[in-house]
Parts: sequence; structure tokens; C-alpha cells
Amino acid sequence: MGRCGSPPWARASVRGSCWRCAGRTSIPIAHACGCATPWPTWGGTLTLLEPKTARRRRTLVLPDTVTAALRAQRARQRTERLAAGAGWIDTGHVFTSLRGTPYHGATISRAFGAALHRAGLPRMRFHDLRHTSATFLLAGGFTLEDVKGLLGHSSIVLTSDTYGHVLERRQREVARGMDAILGG
Repeated sequence: MGRCGSPPWARASVRGSCWRCAGRTSIPIAHACGCATPWPTWGGTLTLLEPKTARRRRTLVLPDTVTAALRAQRARQRTERLAAGAGWIDTGHVFTSLRGTPYHGATISRAFGAALHRAGLPRMRFHDLRHTSATFLLAGGFTLEDVKGLLGHSSIVLTSDTYGHVLERRQREVARGMDAILGG
């Protein structure tokens, strides 16, 4: 298990992230954490899965806020490890239960849903954070190529087909800006 996460903002990324790579200014994306058979408590096994495409195996540069959050998570987990004592199961994962085991995907989804509810936000899937992030980046002026690399898309066409609507809005803003420059 001691390998690293997968595409950003996926439950598999959260379950697959390991301390071996976390807390640096960049993180290699090499594996996702999944369960090809029923969850371990039902007799299955949690395994690391290969990325869907070779382009998904990449390195992401982490924003300072993410690096700081990972440091805080490590401190929380050290406290949990001490409290668990001999009951701690050292999997090396960043996000674990109070016993050290990786979270089941449904647990992550429930916690995310509860956080959205507390914040007064509408329900969404955890995976939708990928789309939200890509949309914000494009609306903020980042290129399709930037977003393609971040998300690990195999083709710029996929990125364009998925997020082209954001660019259309941006093009309208550019046209209004040109009107202002040209005195229209």
C-alpha cells in the first residue's frame, strides 16, 4: 500500500494518499486506492489501482495552503495514533480512521455531504470538486492546457468538450472588454 494518490479531488485520491509523498511542495500521482472486491470488513481487500491512462501518472505542484493543511492533518493523525496505542494499524495513508485504516469511499462521501450541509451549500458528489476546480481555473484565466495537465486528461479535446462552456463565457467578457477599449 505505501504508494501515492491519484487524480486530484477524487475519493480514490483521498483514500490512496500516503505520507511518503505528502507535505512536500509537489506530489507524485501514481496510484488510486480502490476496492475491486467487497470492502475489507466484508471479506474483500483494499488495493492500489493503476491510473486509467499513462498521462494520469504525473506530478502535481501543491499550493501552499494544501501543504499547510497536510501538515495539520499529520499532527492530528499523530494524536490519533497515540490515543489508539497498540490498536493503531499503520497503513501509511494520509486520511485514516481513528485506528489508522483507510476510509471507505462511502465514509468520505457522507462526511463531504455533512460538510456541505453545515455550510448551507447544495448537495454534490465529491468528484464534482474536480469540475468546480477546473471551472474556477478557466474562469480565472488559466488555459485549457493548464487544466488538462492538472486533471490528467489524455487529450485537450476531452478538456475542451467538458469545459468549453466556461471559455464561451470568458470570450463574451473579452468581447465586452474590446468594446470598452474601442469606445463601443
